[in-house]
Amino acid sequence: MTNTLATFADQVTTVAREVGVEGRLGGQANVPGAAGTWKDLTGNVNLLAANLTTQVRAIAEVATAVTKGDLTRSIQVEARGEVAELKDNINTMIGNLRLTTERNTEQDWLKTNLARFTNMLQASAISHGSPHAAFGCRRWRYLRCRCRHSDSCCKLPSDSTR
Repeated sequence: MTNTLATFADQVTTVAREVGVEGRLGGQANVPGAAGTWKDLTGNVNLLAANLTTQVRAIAEVATAVTKGDLTRSIQVEARGEVAELKDNINTMIGNLRLTTERNTEQDWLKTNLARFTNMLQASAISHGSPHAAFGCRRWRYLRCRCRHSDSCCKLPSDSTR
């Protein structure tokens, strides 16, 4: 029994150090010849280490995917308490990032196509007679002259004001 206790203490200390301090996941205690309560305690330590390993690896896998631009992933691991809160917060963050990215993509598309349509309209106005038409000159009966050429370039012969 003394040997089993010494082995148990050594194994639990090793798992605690590896998983809890060094951050090396996957450690398991091995107590040969353990029976009864010692076996149960060893199983509980191993279950604790295995659950923590599974949860942290699942979070790390999704976080790595997100850093590479994959916003389709979410953490799908069984968790409770603070780990569940962490999982839910990260999943919410990914959802918000995905939504923001989609909105930005839509706005970029809109801006790009708005600029393209504006250029097409300007080209159409230029091809119909005057380069000043694209800038809204009065000669074309648009808004005030914005062409910034000479004072007389956009006046109609009968105009006395701009």
